[in-house]
Amino acid sequence: MVILIILSVLLFLVSVYAWIKLHVIRRKSTRTEYSSHYIVRMKFYQAWDELVTVQKTRQVQKGVDSNGNPIMETETYYEDEVHYHGPEYYMILNSGKTIPISGRQYSNYGHVMVSRDQFVNLHRNYYSINGNLYINDWDGRTFTFVPITLTQNYTNPFLLTQSIFNTADISDESAMELGLYKYPPIINHQQSTIIGKEIDEIDQRYYDHANAKIFEKSGMRVYLLFFENKPIEIAEKQRDYWRNGNSNEIVICIGTKGEGFDIQWCHTFSWCDNNSFEVKCKQWLMTCGEFDLRKFASYMIDNADNIEKKDFADFDYLLYGKKRGLKTLAIATLLATGLILIIMLICM
Repeated sequence: MVILIILSVLLFLVSVYAWIKLHVIRRKSTRTEYSSHYIVRMKFYQAWDELVTVQKTRQVQKGVDSNGNPIMETETYYEDEVHYHGPEYYMILNSGKTIPISGRQYSNYGHVMVSRDQFVNLHRNYYSINGNLYINDWDGRTFTFVPITLTQNYTNPFLLTQSIFNTADISDESAMELGLYKYPPIINHQQSTIIGKEIDEIDQRYYDHANAKIFEKSGMRVYLLFFENKPIEIAEKQRDYWRNGNSNEIVICIGTKGEGFDIQWCHTFSWCDNNSFEVKCKQWLMTCGEFDLRKFASYMIDNADNIEKKDFADFDYLLYGKKRGLKTLAIATLLATGLILIIMLICM
């Protein structure tokens, strides 16, 4: 009996270890990536109310029993109520996705889009507040463009395969000491893809417009990382820190002399199957003379057809064997533990 107890405990511990290992694999191979979109339409539904007939129930006394206790029954009745519907704001992206936003965001984005709201009468059957719809469509001009960044999780099987993917581990503390960059935060659905330089607002909008168009064509977005008075080796450190970037990113590292745009070197990294886009961008940057962000944004759009995004689904087999083996071990040891416990109960 003692041997069975020890064996069941050991098997249970092995099962727990396998489940923990599975969790670690999922966590280490799961990353968050960012995607570029833009607003094509916004909608504002005004507040309104309506009179609604609601079915309700209540307990009523129908008499008393022989002991004098009340006999209660459930009675159905109807009552009119006023239902209030608050204002609602939405943005519709070029991808077709509709996302709720706040009234302040609607106002801020609408200020950039500059086009007037179009009134749509919804002919609601209202009670006292008649709320209708206002639509604001993007007019297609670059300087009225509103970029939107969304996030999603994905699995990168290469992160657990050191023989294929080989980078140094760099902590946040070390990255700060080296002058490396973290991913910028998303504020009001927007994330800067130009890091290390102060960029004019209109130039930034031109670049964001180019990034969104590139994402439409290829599913990729391009980050520009500027390093002032740093050697080119810093780009490899940045690659290590970002673990070669996310699956949908092309990262262009640019070394400048001083605070201006005197380009000294350029280095790129991505997961793309074909790096011809990166080579073309590097050549343009190293030979452009005076750097012009708008011209570079146009150049990227013109060459976006050269981007070939890697399909990570083709490499799921790198994780499949590990996950399947651990899951089988976890289930088998758990079943064996249960079987031993049943045998022990029978023998008692």
